Amino acid sequence: MEIPAHDQKPYIDLTLKSRPKPMNRDKRMISLECEDETTTTTACCRYPMVIDFSGFGWDWILSPKTLEAHYCSGECNHSFLSVTHSHIVEQAKGNYQTACCVPQKYNVLKMVYYSNRERIQFGMVHGIIVDRCGCT
Repeated sequence: MEIPAHDQKPYIDLTLKSRPKPMNRDKRMISLECEDETTTTTACCRYPMVIDFSGFGWDWILSPKTLEAHYCSGECNHSFLSVTHSHIVEQAKGNYQTACCVPQKYNVLKMVYYSNRERIQFGMVHGIIVDRCGCT
C-alpha cells in the first residue's frame, strides 16, 4: 500500500552518541613562568614585575596601589614544528629576523581613580597585565 504524499512528514533523527575521552590528550603549550632573571633557562619566559604607582607620582590612582604587571624575556629558537605564519611571511619578504619573546595574552587591570574633574571613577585598562608569553 502506498502512502499518499500529504501524509508523509519529514523527521530528523537526533540520536546522541558520546565518545570516550582520549586518555593521552596533548596539553596546549603553556608559557614558562620564571621567578627572576637568575633562572637557568634562556627560553621565552614570563617574569614577575611589580609596579608601584606612587613611585611614578601617580597618586590619582586609588586602587590598586601596586600592580603585578609581569614582562616577557628570553630566546625564541623555532623548531620545524613551531614556525609561525608571521615567521614564514617575514622570511618570504627577505626579513630574516629571529623570533621575539612577546606577550601573547593579557589580563584586564581594574582600577579606581580620580577623574579630571576629581570624581572617583572605576575603569578597566586592557593590555597592561601580561598573562602569557610566547614567540612570534
